[in-house]
Amino acid sequence: MTRAYDYVIVGGGTAGCILASRLTEDAETTVCVIEAGRDPAGDERVADYRVWGSLVGGDDDFSYAVEPQQRGNSGVAISAARILGGSSSHNTVLAFRPPDVDLRRWEAAGATGWGPEDCRPYLERVIERVHIAEVPHSHPLPQAFIGAARTLGYGLVDLGSPDFGEGVGWLHINVRDGRRQSASVAYLDAVVRERPNLTIVTNTLVSAIAIEDGRAVGVRLAGGEVAARREVLLCAGAVGSPKLLLLSGVGPAGHLQDVGIPVRADVPGVGENLQDHAEGIVVFEARKPIPEPETHGWDASLFVRSDPALDAPDIQMHFGAEAYDLFTLAAGYPSPEHAFSITPNVARPQSRGTVRLRSTDPHDPPRVDPRYLNDHGGADARAMLFGMRLARKLAGQEAFAEWAGSEVAPGRDVTSDDALLEFLRATHGSVFHPAGTCKAGGPSDPLAVVDPNLRVRGIASLRVVDASILPTLVGVNPCITCMTVAERAADLIAGPPSSHQ
Repeated sequence: MTRAYDYVIVGGGTAGCILASRLTEDAETTVCVIEAGRDPAGDERVADYRVWGSLVGGDDDFSYAVEPQQRGNSGVAISAARILGGSSSHNTVLAFRPPDVDLRRWEAAGATGWGPEDCRPYLERVIERVHIAEVPHSHPLPQAFIGAARTLGYGLVDLGSPDFGEGVGWLHINVRDGRRQSASVAYLDAVVRERPNLTIVTNTLVSAIAIEDGRAVGVRLAGGEVAARREVLLCAGAVGSPKLLLLSGVGPAGHLQDVGIPVRADVPGVGENLQDHAEGIVVFEARKPIPEPETHGWDASLFVRSDPALDAPDIQMHFGAEAYDLFTLAAGYPSPEHAFSITPNVARPQSRGTVRLRSTDPHDPPRVDPRYLNDHGGADARAMLFGMRLARKLAGQEAFAEWAGSEVAPGRDVTSDDALLEFLRATHGSVFHPAGTCKAGGPSDPLAVVDPNLRVRGIASLRVVDASILPTLVGVNPCITCMTVAERAADLIAGPPSSHQ
């Protein structure tokens, strides 16, 4: 028997939890959330953000292997949480407000209504619900990193501001009393979960969106259908959302025909415009044991421009009081017991990739091709090289004198651009921030999948609300940005809270 709700939310991730909470504030509105993974409530391993690394690649991770890369690391697997709360239940809890410069770019590109002034009230809603605080300033290693950056002329900036530019600062995290404040924790507390108009279904895969006469009317599961009286809201992430649209016949007609799926709507941008933060790594052996951090050990970041002509930093450098050896170890580099890492990533990537179906089987992972460091102008590779060389300069400053031992990866003998690029292509990773594959835009944008109100082109009663709608990837860790998107989407869908009375 088909069950029916006003709204069916596909994906109980960062955005899906927020939509479920906000839409059910109206007691007359019924909502069903369908999540492919489990509910982590009561799981201390998920609540303890300090052990985030143990979650990556585990049972709660889709861990999408990328297609062979022409200029990047083909061994990357993009982490995407399969768990209630999504990546906010799985990440490093680094909390950046969406930068004004990125929101202005979205608006200029045709995503009207997504500028800083429009988004600010929704960001404030997030901050009211999700506790964000600056990390303690006590650990000597990030203190040394900040001191080294300041010696090189970079100012101390407030990384909790939405309009900081170049500079170094202490990170902010969404943590309360030492526990992760994920979307499922902050928005689906015990009171919200008891609402009779909210149904949460876990460990259930949606195989397709049910479409009749050009309108989304529900979703298909292995055991039948769930009907949506008003709308289907797709919140499956920057890989999962385009995959489900394609499985449902919404996407580039040529690709759908090649795979053997009837075309419901020819929307060329579905699965295009994939962006991610490719991340390099420089590891240094420490001269002495490193004190145990109060947090997870990643407490500071430096934002820089590789070219003074740029209007915003194109490199973000995370600092970690550990050997981040996810790929260097596999490439044969040592991993000292006492070490620290500087990881430059391409903050505003120019490379664009794709998500495509492998088959018509919804259980098959899609083909994910980020095309790392493959932009035509080579800007991403130049930024990464700049960041690698800057990491060495930082470690060579007096602030690090008592800490910095030998450089173990890539090693001081790796000096030329060609040698550094070879190292990068073998060892770079991802900060696991896929975005852009169902981008928002205006009617003149041929690759826009959703309009500024997040409605899918060509199909009524269907919206996408997650990182896939970002026209361009923000130059910071994007979790709070995605939460802001969801808060605004709730009003676009149902009107502001005052209209729910």
